[in-house]
Amino acid sequence: MQGRPGHLLYLIDSGEVHSSRDRGVLQQLGSMGAGSFFGEVGSLTGIPSTTTIIADKDSEFRIIS
Repeated sequence: MQGRPGHLLYLIDSGEVHSSRDRGVLQQLGSMGAGSFFGEVGSLTGIPSTTTIIADKDSEFRIIS
């Protein structure tokens, strides 16, 4: 979730997620499905997450710290 510390990498095993970012105006960044990955480069430097990820349906992830 935006503003919170994140993990280094998330791998989507199944399902679908949608990403957005709020910078005064909500920006829709797109959807990702199984086999996609996303991460938090900021976790390397302690910067909070810059996006919000919401599962559009039942989803399973692998989290790599």
